[in-house]
Amino acid sequence: MTLEIIKRQHNRGTFNGSLFLFLAFLLVGCASSGHKEAARFRKLLVADQMSEAKKMIADGVYYPGENSELLRLVEYGTILHLQGSYYQSLLVFDKAAELSQKLFTVSLSKKAGTYILSEKVDNYYGEKYERSAIRFYQALNHLILAKVGRYEEHLAPVWPLVSSAPPVSTNGKSKASKNPARKKVLVQKINNKKRLSHLRAARASIVAWDSLLDSYQAIAGGKDIYKEDMVSKVFGAWVHRSQKNRGDTNIAKGLYAEGRKLLFRNYNTYPTFNLKHKKFRSNFKMLPKLAKNKIEKEYISSTLYSTELKKLLNHEEKTLKSKEKNNVFFLVNEGFIGRKEAKKYNFPIGFNTLPIGVGIGNKSDFVSFVRKVLAFSSSAGPAISFELPFIGATDGPRRSEILIKDSLGKIVKKQELAVLNPMNDLAAEALGERNKLLRTKVGTRLAAKHIVALGSAFVTYRMTREKQGELMAMIGAGVMYAASNSLISSGESADLRYWSGLPAFIKGAHLRLKPGKYEAFVRSTTAAPKEVAIMKSLGPFEVKEGMENFIKKRLF
Repeated sequence: MTLEIIKRQHNRGTFNGSLFLFLAFLLVGCASSGHKEAARFRKLLVADQMSEAKKMIADGVYYPGENSELLRLVEYGTILHLQGSYYQSLLVFDKAAELSQKLFTVSLSKKAGTYILSEKVDNYYGEKYERSAIRFYQALNHLILAKVGRYEEHLAPVWPLVSSAPPVSTNGKSKASKNPARKKVLVQKINNKKRLSHLRAARASIVAWDSLLDSYQAIAGGKDIYKEDMVSKVFGAWVHRSQKNRGDTNIAKGLYAEGRKLLFRNYNTYPTFNLKHKKFRSNFKMLPKLAKNKIEKEYISSTLYSTELKKLLNHEEKTLKSKEKNNVFFLVNEGFIGRKEAKKYNFPIGFNTLPIGVGIGNKSDFVSFVRKVLAFSSSAGPAISFELPFIGATDGPRRSEILIKDSLGKIVKKQELAVLNPMNDLAAEALGERNKLLRTKVGTRLAAKHIVALGSAFVTYRMTREKQGELMAMIGAGVMYAASNSLISSGESADLRYWSGLPAFIKGAHLRLKPGKYEAFVRSTTAAPKEVAIMKSLGPFEVKEGMENFIKKRLF
């Protein structure tokens, strides 16, 4: 509708050509949010329709364009991991890690573009927690490959993809595929030397992950922002333990100790772990000056999940000193992280906010014109409008425990599954940090756009006034600015790209079992008032003397 008004004004000669081009320019990058595609993508993962999920990425349906390459890589790596294609998943996440590093050397042209257009024209760099999760999946894939001892049958190269349909280019038109021909690679068993190399590579990935988090801390200082990751401590400790040498065992001890500090100093800012999280966060800078018992009394009210995590960390460190060490580690990922949504901000532009000292009677004066055109448009409520992203709410974590049944179906072991990472809490924190910077950037960009729009309207106003008089000139300028304002607002939609395949919660448990055959279950209890117990099998497994078991599962 707005575009039709612009065209009619342009055809009548009352619309300045430069403004028309300017407004058309504003429309660039105003693509759909991708919510429908993300929702469909998630449904395919839940339904285990991995081929269709892959096709969405290969066909360019899921966030096409070079600026979303990192997003497609992590989503594709997630698909491969979920279907048990751990070798291919590793190759894709290796590419994602490499690209993530390269993107820190930003493209000046695209970076400059975000000061004119929306953030969506820029590369997708990944939020901090997403870049951290890439390292997690690298280490996880290496560890699993060391355990299973084989590479699955696959087509090489794994990336870029070749689809039944040509990929979609950035302008939405199909183009011929330039992907190389792919050849089939059969299942390949790997020898003990190669398995050991993957085990060591898992350790190296943990070290690289720790280095990445160190860089976050160096930048963050004492701010209450995402800069640490509990999974890197607990899962990282288990990877170090699996190396079976004194040095790595000591590193594992240190990681559990760091985990306790992290829970107290940083994870108490999250609602999952602290009922007083708002008070803790708002006083974050002053807390290091207070005694620990005062902080615990006034700023912390531990939740059940905090208690369980603390218990796990203490127990893990204690078992390292015991001769009978834990030998079965469970890693359970539940649900989906909340989707990225947009929140609209409106700041009314009141004509009374402009300088009063300028004479309104001077019709050639730009500021006087602005006061009048805003007064004319006041019924429409002229405003600077823009959107910022935030993470939508999901259901809170469920109370979960691992149940172990022996070959006769008898329950022989129970243990709580501790929440290691509430991904929604981490994501909300990371976005909140980035939005502080975005507000200034978007505000500057919008101010420039409104000045250009008002300037173009002023030129047209002066030209029209000579032929049609003051009243028609002001009406034309008012309509023109209203149309400009509408287009500016529509061009400032939030960048809602995100790694939609990430879980809502990462949970862990570590226990000891005697040699034998078992089946593991997760029993979860939904929140009150309608508490319902849900039981899901993690599958059968066998514990052998002197061997450690690693069992991971994604539950939807």
